[in-house]
Amino acid sequence: MRSFISRVKRGELTDQMLEDQYNDIVNMRDSGETEERTVASLICKKGFVDNKVFLRVGCEWIDWQNPGFDPYSPQNNIPDLSKFSIVIGVSAITPVSFD
Repeated sequence: MRSFISRVKRGELTDQMLEDQYNDIVNMRDSGETEERTVASLICKKGFVDNKVFLRVGCEWIDWQNPGFDPYSPQNNIPDLSKFSIVIGVSAITPVSFD
């Protein structure tokens, strides 16, 4: 079983911020317009046939606020996205011989 959670945030980038970045270590890029994305997933993997065939089953959720964000031009009218996915996969391992 494998789980994964990620939460990222990106803010606007102005010319003034670029000029001031050498004067001040703390930059307020997360103020004003921002893009935020949260991803959470849970995947279960089970081996069969002497662990040569694997079945994966799980789910993934994505919540994306202000998608398509451009840090140089932060105003856009793209709607927020929220998606829930079901993950199903089969894989196999076979020995490879280069005789």
